Amino acid sequence: MGAKRSGPRLRARKKNSAKAISRKSSAKVSKASKATTSRRGAGKQVAATSGVVPTTQKLARLVESMGNNWVAGILEVSPSQPSRWRTGEEGISPENARQVTDLEYVMSRLLQLYSPSVARVWLESYNAHLEGRPVDVFHLRGALAVAEAIDAEAQGAYA
Repeated sequence: MGAKRSGPRLRARKKNSAKAISRKSSAKVSKASKATTSRRGAGKQVAATSGVVPTTQKLARLVESMGNNWVAGILEVSPSQPSRWRTGEEGISPENARQVTDLEYVMSRLLQLYSPSVARVWLESYNAHLEGRPVDVFHLRGALAVAEAIDAEAQGAYA
């Protein structure tokens, strides 16, 4: 009675059982890859919504509010360079990307106080707090020094 069963029925069961196991494994792998993909996708979503703005977008805002030639002059590049960066014709060097980020920061702070035309005059005029023109200080000492002068201006402080 303890004889082994073998025959077409048992082989068919084993074959179907193997297929079922294979399908379950595939489903687990598929679920795992979906979870990984969704985590990766979520990471991309987080990066996109975490407040990090691409340099080209910052540049576009600067050009829109202040003009292409003015931005090029402040960044000390050829007048056509900002356009080439924005269209992707050329990449932005790390140094120029930092300058764009710093200028966008200064301008966003300044535009909270003034219109674009007044902000332009403020940047290009002598500032007693900085003991020089803010645009020159921007190049020599960086955005932080200019931001401090903007803070002093907002608080009504005069040097």
